[in-house]
Amino acid sequence: MLDPKRNGGKSHRDLIEHMNTDLVRWAWPQGEGRKKPPLSYEDFTTKFKLWLEKGAVAPVEEAK
Repeated sequence: MLDPKRNGGKSHRDLIEHMNTDLVRWAWPQGEGRKKPPLSYEDFTTKFKLWLEKGAVAPVEEAK
């Protein structure tokens, strides 16, 4: 996600701004047949920013 060559040239600021779009916020208002995410939108954005600051590491499970 942090590699501009693979993320469309987006900076950290661009990624954070994307999280404030209707496309992302759509997940929080509950619609018919949908469950609310397990954390508030505010908590999500706080944790997303922290994740970016720490390098956006995504653990990979080894195949068994």
